[in-house]
Amino acid sequence: MLTDPGRWSPHHPEVGRAEMGVRFVARFVDTFAVGCLWYAMMLLGTLVSVAIGGGDMDGGPGEIAFMVTAVFNFFLLAIVLEWLQVRLWGRSVGKIMMGLWVVRSDGSGRVKAGRAFVRALLYAPGVNPVNLLLPWSLTNVLWPLRDKTLRQCLHDKAAGTVVVQVRR
Repeated sequence: MLTDPGRWSPHHPEVGRAEMGVRFVARFVDTFAVGCLWYAMMLLGTLVSVAIGGGDMDGGPGEIAFMVTAVFNFFLLAIVLEWLQVRLWGRSVGKIMMGLWVVRSDGSGRVKAGRAFVRALLYAPGVNPVNLLLPWSLTNVLWPLRDKTLRQCLHDKAAGTVVVQVRR
């Protein structure tokens, strides 16, 4: 097992490679966290919309504020959160709990903003427009069964990333 995510090497991918079960638990935690944040954001958006609209949600600024909040929460919140976490910390909250890191598949270390965005866009927890395409979602998460070497999901392949597990 690895002691430093920067030491993962594509020449010995089996050393430190995260297994599907551990990744699933991390994703479950991330999805739960995004769901809780989504709920809080929708509640806050509703309260702000009612305050702006003076208690009237039928047209006007209150309804517009609510629609902006709803569109952001439904389609962008999970993508933005996933992107920021992977870019800033190299991992999401669920991955932190499970000792996982996202690193570049060429062995050159941390994931930069562009790769983190591609990864988040193709697979962020919660309601994501790409994930609404059921064949894509299933193929994406089951791809590691076919990829025996790196165990990458399709979002990892597209972003040039791999998930590794580091000993705590």
